[in-house]
Amino acid sequence: MSQDAKQNDDLSPLLKLVDMSWKIAASFITNNKDELMTQFISETRDGSLQFYSTPWGNEEEKVIVLDLLRKKFAEEGVVRYVLTSEVWRVRYAADDARLKDEDRPMPSQDPQRESALMVIGVDPAAGEVLHYGASIIEGDDGRSLGERQTEQRGQMGGRMINLLGPFSQRTVN
Repeated sequence: MSQDAKQNDDLSPLLKLVDMSWKIAASFITNNKDELMTQFISETRDGSLQFYSTPWGNEEEKVIVLDLLRKKFAEEGVVRYVLTSEVWRVRYAADDARLKDEDRPMPSQDPQRESALMVIGVDPAAGEVLHYGASIIEGDDGRSLGERQTEQRGQMGGRMINLLGPFSQRTVN
């Protein structure tokens, strides 16, 4: 057994799924000028994987798609999933006063925004939520990804991580 295969065996099932999703997204971003469509990769109790591309153009469509995914995940017996999306983000220093400003602009409207890859993995049985990101760098020769970074979110919540229902989570990264 190769060293890489041995190291992969030591990873949690969720981190394996996150790594797979990251590689797919990184390949797409570096080989295409188009925006990456939001994707979900889910794993069922029997270990089968399912891939969903989820186009939405507005908030209403997002709510509909997430509701359908929640139902589909329940029907299929999904035990963990990964969300991958190209997003706008703004980096603030920890002491930046804008962090406390409830009226600050959404990242898509902020002049300091950057395009980024976001990958969130969820495994309720393990209590794990993993969140990674990387800047998407636009260049003359196309796009590339910056360094993969752990996003510190503490007790992350919200509709994107509750597609398998609410759960008690422990902070993993």
